[in-house]
Amino acid sequence: MADRASSAKTPADAKLLEQVRTGDTSAFGVLYERHVLAVRRLARELVMSPAEADHLVAETFGLVHDVIQGGGGPADAFRPYLLAALCRVAAGQVGDRRVPAPGDSGPGEPLAASPDDAHAARAFLSLPERTRAVLWHTEIEQGAPAAVAPLLGASPNGVATLRRRAREEVRQTVVSTHAARLPRPECHAVAEHLGDYQRGALSADDSAAVAGHLSRCDDCSAVIGALGDVTSALRDQVAPLYLGGATTAYLLGARRGDLGGTAAAAAGDTREFPAASGAAPRRRVRRAWVAAGAALAVGAIAAVLALTGNAAPSRTADNPQADVMPSAHGTTSGTHTPQPGRSGKDSSAADPATSRNRAPKPQPSTSAPGASRPPPASTPKASASTSTPPAAVVLTASVSVQATGLNEVTFQVGDSGTAATGSLTATITLPAGSRMIGVAHAHHGSDGWSCQPTSTGATCQHGAISAGSETSGTILIGASGSACGQPVQLSAASGAASASAQSAQDIQCGDGQTGM
Repeated sequence: MADRASSAKTPADAKLLEQVRTGDTSAFGVLYERHVLAVRRLARELVMSPAEADHLVAETFGLVHDVIQGGGGPADAFRPYLLAALCRVAAGQVGDRRVPAPGDSGPGEPLAASPDDAHAARAFLSLPERTRAVLWHTEIEQGAPAAVAPLLGASPNGVATLRRRAREEVRQTVVSTHAARLPRPECHAVAEHLGDYQRGALSADDSAAVAGHLSRCDDCSAVIGALGDVTSALRDQVAPLYLGGATTAYLLGARRGDLGGTAAAAAGDTREFPAASGAAPRRRVRRAWVAAGAALAVGAIAAVLALTGNAAPSRTADNPQADVMPSAHGTTSGTHTPQPGRSGKDSSAADPATSRNRAPKPQPSTSAPGASRPPPASTPKASASTSTPPAAVVLTASVSVQATGLNEVTFQVGDSGTAATGSLTATITLPAGSRMIGVAHAHHGSDGWSCQPTSTGATCQHGAISAGSETSGTILIGASGSACGQPVQLSAASGAASASAQSAQDIQCGDGQTGM
């Protein structure tokens, strides 16, 4: 199921993959957002804890990013490739991030060869990758057309049309591949009629002849089964090639939209499934998600919804974290806190009836009638030199690190002054051993941040913002080795104004510990 499909205005997965190969890191950020929840759902079927699942997700995305940038990986069917790569990383079958050598199938190819009697699987693997992408999302994961549409770059109606065509391609390929592999001569005369027989398009005599052959031939009978229920055949035969032993649990979650495993946790489901072939014992699967696992998934959803190129989220009593995050070196706009009055209540909230007409009452004169009165005191005139201070830009900055699969570095730049800024530049300095690999987009607009990787981190550009406003962005980073446990630095500038900050959180590598 398409868990985090982006707006239909964004490119299809195939186009984004092309952009990643040309060095467009923001394109990989969009792919990450679209597929991270599905990958995390499978990861939680393969490992015991949410923390280990997040580490597994980060390793997989980092690996696949490097493979695609090196010219390998999928051209269209990104989701099944990504899930198979996850199974291989979980099983310890991928040692490190690398660019595949010529002829190497890559980490996301099927985990095993299709059996000889898996007619639907053989047909699926022989189809063009575009058709495989359609079948994976619509038939195997059974995604709704509206959710699948952005991944395929089509309208919902277009997805329905692509699905019908892809199913027919499967049927035709099943028949043709079966005919090419027939071991017995008597099957050849029947093979070309199997499709028509399944659709009920044969004459009575021809239908009786085919039925008689099917009663004696298990191979041809299996083909009729695949033709009759394409969806079940694909789910039963194709999904295990990419999902391994976690197939049943993953597809159940995809069907009910259980993105974070919360339904299984509520039901107390502790069934165990065998891990992918070759997995180490510690990678055995257990569907016993604790509350922390569900909270992590909800937090990841909230984090992506609040990202880049928009004003900061509303600050409410239920969302205190929406304020600019405190940092060791950053500056933030001050907030006035009313002081309580003597009664313990906010003096500004006093009863209007007790606060109006507090001017002193006039006192009767004690001077004798006709006595001279002193002249009124002169009122000093305002100094001619007094003037309104000129408007000024006062930048604020903050930066934080959140581990939700990949490390997400979120930065905020604001203007607490009285004048609008010019163009903004944010420079993110990452520790050695880490690098920017993408930009996270919750909304796509020309007024958002545009970030490019540098040798020391990333440089991001943004247009002018008005006085009293702020804007935020998020980049995705891969990290290992010496970068683990280190903070991130941010400096922001607009003309002569500048601000800097350091993250209070450190880069995470693994189960909350430093090192890989």
